[in-house]
Amino acid sequence: MQNRIDPCTSLPKDIIQLILSYVPMTQLFTLKRLSKQHNTLIHEVIQIILGRPENVIRTISELPARKAMQFIEYYRETDSYKALVAKHCADSSKMMPAQLICYALTTNDLEPSHPRKKIESADLENAINLMSKQLSKAMEENLRIMLTALQYSEIEDKDIAENFTQSRSVSRLMQAQLIKRQNKQFINFASMDFHALYFKNVNLQGANLAYSNLKGAYLSGANLNEANLTQALLVDACASTISLNNAAFLPPAAFTSVAEFKQALNQVIYREDQPIAALLNEAITKNIISTLSKMGTEASSLFIDTAIELLPEQQGLIDFQQAMASSNYKAAL
Repeated sequence: MQNRIDPCTSLPKDIIQLILSYVPMTQLFTLKRLSKQHNTLIHEVIQIILGRPENVIRTISELPARKAMQFIEYYRETDSYKALVAKHCADSSKMMPAQLICYALTTNDLEPSHPRKKIESADLENAINLMSKQLSKAMEENLRIMLTALQYSEIEDKDIAENFTQSRSVSRLMQAQLIKRQNKQFINFASMDFHALYFKNVNLQGANLAYSNLKGAYLSGANLNEANLTQALLVDACASTISLNNAAFLPPAAFTSVAEFKQALNQVIYREDQPIAALLNEAITKNIISTLSKMGTEASSLFIDTAIELLPEQQGLIDFQQAMASSNYKAAL
């Protein structure tokens, strides 16, 4: 039985419309006549559509990066995704090309410690080659960069002195690919180990870097706009300039308590006396304000004091608190 996740509340209307556009109109009309409730119709149709990995890939490729991440969060809660994960863990060599690519795009653990969960770069390369005619130009470009990242990871895992030259060559290739990258679409690097890599001027816009290791990486001039940096490790990373517009540091789920909110902030705030710490904390402040704004004045007022306590130097938080106070005062009148 499919999970009863209501797409009408989990996904924006434009994403629902995009997914439903894959269904021939004749089938939609038939289903609508048979269905007593509109929500039930949408739920059942979407589950059927997402049971085909090709449709998941297509949806991700057609959505802007932030919307694609929102869609993927929804997809990870479906039975289709759980079946995909089970198939990968059982024997990834038996996965069809679309299944393997779909898994690579949607997993939050591209570099797992468990060998059965690893994606072999040779398998992904074969899948990309077989599906290249069905992929958009941006999707194929991003998948090939992900492929290079997996190849780099495999070399590093061997931990042999002779691999140093090869490792450096592949990391330089990945940097060159990311500098050359023109698209702003979603690309997945979740949980990848990029520590101490030279990533000057790379284009990581729209990248899922959740749980990734960027410790000691050189990121000057990097474009991390709209990137997901939830629990990414950026300690000792170097950058005199870095673009972090609309980057996400906090998990997408709503906070249920001040204690939960404080714990999340403590995991992302940077205390180091480095230029990048100030840049990151400024971006985190914007993410906090954006997150609290969506919660409404009454709810966000419960959390703003905690944010100011942990980031007292951020004037933006104080301005936001004063704006909320003014809003509450006007409401009381």
